[in-house]
Order: sequence, then C-alpha cells, then structure tokens
Amino acid sequence: IKDAINLDNKILDIFEKTMYLLETERLFLNPNLDQNIVVKLIGTNKKYLYEAISKHSDLNFRALINRFRVEEAKRLIESKISVNQEINFSNIFSECGFNSNSSFYRTFKSITGITPNEYATESKKDYKEKK
Repeated sequence: IKDAINLDNKILDIFEKTMYLLETERLFLNPNLDQNIVVKLIGTNKKYLYEAISKHSDLNFRALINRFRVEEAKRLIESKISVNQEINFSNIFSECGFNSNSSFYRTFKSITGITPNEYATESKKDYKEKK
C-alpha cells in the first residue's frame, strides 16, 4: 500500500509539473513540443507522463496541448478585437504553437465547435454589446 501511495504521489507530482510547464512556462507555444521534451524537463518517462495526464485530466497529451493552444488563440483573437486590430489568422496559428493553418482550424473547431473566424465574429458582437 505504501508503494501505491508513493506512486500516486509521484504521478500527481508529474501532472502538476506538466501543468506548470504548460501554464507558467507556456511550453505549448513550441510547435515542436512532444512528449520527449516534457519527459526530459520533468525527469520522468513516457509511461508515467501518460499515466499522470490520463489520471488527472480527461485528455491525452496531444489533446491537452491543443486545449492550451486553442485557449491562447481565443485570448489573442479577443485581445486584437479589444484594441480594434485586424486579425491575421495565419499569424495566430503560429503564435499559438500550431504547425499549420489547417491543423489550427481543425483543432479549433473540434474543441470549440466553431471556426476561428466564427469565434472572432461572435467575440466582436460580444465586445460591442459590452461597450
């Protein structure tokens, strides 16, 4: 039982370190980010990383990274709208860590249910209503 508790603590620690790297260090902005990079930074292995993410979130590694990237894209879109700046989606996808425009659009739509353009349109309406 002591070993199980130690393992649970180790898995939780790995998850917390992973989230720290994503939230604070913003590692998700690296378009080449993969499990190997995270494993090295944390000092663990892929098996434990996989277990930590699947135990403490409802996502796998790739989905977790993509969730952060889409949240960043939404934040960038909203900040451009708030200062009335033109939104260049081909800049946004790379600023958020996506390798291509097509993977950005596909992932954004699968997570939010709408395209980045539709999100921008909705955000513009919301922003005007708040003013």
